[in-house]
Amino acid sequence: MTLNSAWFLNATGQFTPLNGIPTTSTSTGFLTYVTHSATASVAAASTSAYTDFGPGVNLGSTGVWLVWATSQLVGPGAAPGSISVKLWDGTTTLSVATQSIAANNDHVLFLSGVITNPAANLKISGQAFSAANQVTMSSTDALGNTASYVSGLRIG
Repeated sequence: MTLNSAWFLNATGQFTPLNGIPTTSTSTGFLTYVTHSATASVAAASTSAYTDFGPGVNLGSTGVWLVWATSQLVGPGAAPGSISVKLWDGTTTLSVATQSIAANNDHVLFLSGVITNPAANLKISGQAFSAANQVTMSSTDALGNTASYVSGLRIG
């Protein structure tokens, strides 16, 4: 499977890509799986508001969804930094995690939750605790693999 696509589980138990932009399947008896990975690294630039980190999935506005996200965070170069990261649709927060990260170190946070009838795209956002020691969400790890993404599976 490739990222940045919508998939559904067909009658033979195989994941099959949907055509076009990721959307939900209206066919009954199928699971819809949607995922999107970050395309660029983003710093949590604000101490007063959450900064959208980029990866987000369009789940439509109906249905019950199991949503999970991974965010690889890179600590600042000079001193430790702290960040609050949340998985949400801009209205409903599914999960929040707060982490202190040592200088020049990485840390991975996993967020998950269930949402009914999302108000908008599900996304990862972060808020820094110090403007001087910003933490960055990384789009790739040291090996070039996808490091930050949001995925959803329709469960109802």
